[in-house]
Amino acid sequence: MAVAIESLETRLLWSADLSGSFSGHLPGALSPFTLNHVLVRINNAGDQPASGRVNVNLFASPSLTPGGEQALLATTARMIHLRAGQSLNVPLRFNSPSGLPNGSYYLLAQIGNDASSTVASPQTISIRQPFIDLAGQFSSFPVGAVDVNNSGNDVLGARVSNQGNVPAVGALAVSFYASADATPDASDTLIGVAARNVRIRPGGSQEFFAPITFPAGMSVGNYYVFAQVDSARAFAESNEDNNTVIGPRQLIAADVPVPTVVDRRERHHHHHDEAVIVESGGFVGGAFFVGDVADEGDFAGDPFVPDSAPPPDSGGMDQPPADSSPPADLSPPPDSAPSDGSDGWDTGSSAGSDF
Repeated sequence: MAVAIESLETRLLWSADLSGSFSGHLPGALSPFTLNHVLVRINNAGDQPASGRVNVNLFASPSLTPGGEQALLATTARMIHLRAGQSLNVPLRFNSPSGLPNGSYYLLAQIGNDASSTVASPQTISIRQPFIDLAGQFSSFPVGAVDVNNSGNDVLGARVSNQGNVPAVGALAVSFYASADATPDASDTLIGVAARNVRIRPGGSQEFFAPITFPAGMSVGNYYVFAQVDSARAFAESNEDNNTVIGPRQLIAADVPVPTVVDRRERHHHHHDEAVIVESGGFVGGAFFVGDVADEGDFAGDPFVPDSAPPPDSGGMDQPPADSSPPADLSPPPDSAPSDGSDGWDTGSSAGSDF
């Protein structure tokens, strides 16, 4: 006698009413460089138990209905044992598809091999092919004037962010330029470069600092400053227009004279501490400072802080004690002792008197 053998999948569909839904958080966009994670819930909506292996397929589709231009993202076969009314979450992990054009897609979850048991995601997700987009903004800028003759003491800083969907890995350079106008061009003067190897994840950022180095013969004046991200063109980016950013204000380049010593005098000769009068030109009109600028002595940290501590050779007493009255003479001096054996002073002689 011939025996008809039914597939497990068919018996499950006959004996149970299985449906699907999406569970948990759905990503707004599929990541092209890490595994994506989606939960599909299998529901037994029938009045009979469901046991056996069930296929779960996940598609990306531009429409809510299966078929057409949908692309298979992931598939799995899961053994289930569900009573009536029970449900089970099935995790699906997959890479972003490389063959789909950039755009918005619905996720379609198909439970079993019947297309009629397909459920669509409540919203679309974005699918984009891998890209890098670096952008910059100033994070550090000098407040006052910068000396054109003494480069390297002031710095410019820029924060570089990755607005793409894959990490930016490699050697990245940020160049700073001074310009006479607010439009960057080839005539601008390079005044600083910062470069290093980076790995900037999507949504991440790193900061770059460069000392300001004016070229010889730099003219005094006010300059616009531009920061150019990836100035060496090491990265292929989806958008190159956001790589150059202008500074928050103009940079003041000034000719500041070097401080000169105009007087030097001895202060504590046996300790060789010196007080120095320094004359220094300022940014506006010049300034005159007087102070102790030696590394030793009472002004060690700041040459313009008042000297509140006593010098080391004074024993802690630059001023007379509070009680400065002369001590009382308790006995006569040796040369004033009376020859007649009395206890009195010799008031007629100045040899035995303090007055």
